[in-house]
Amino acid sequence: MFDFDEIIDNRGTHSDKWDEMEARYGISPEDGLAMWVADMEFRPPSAVNEALAAAVAHGVHGYFGDDRDYKAAITGWM
Repeated sequence: MFDFDEIIDNRGTHSDKWDEMEARYGISPEDGLAMWVADMEFRPPSAVNEALAAAVAHGVHGYFGDDRDYKAAITGWM
């Protein structure tokens, strides 16, 4: 379940739309309203955070070749 009422401030987190706003558009992040579609201020589902945490805990970060789980998830979603 998403909490659309939670306000998440992504300024100062290396967020391109917020941290580059003044340099690109001459508007400070405090005064601007970033309305980008692909980078929204909603937390991901807990399953996404858990999967990322498990991958990070494994401790080895490289290229992935086996994408069967990924393809199954996308197929199920579609």
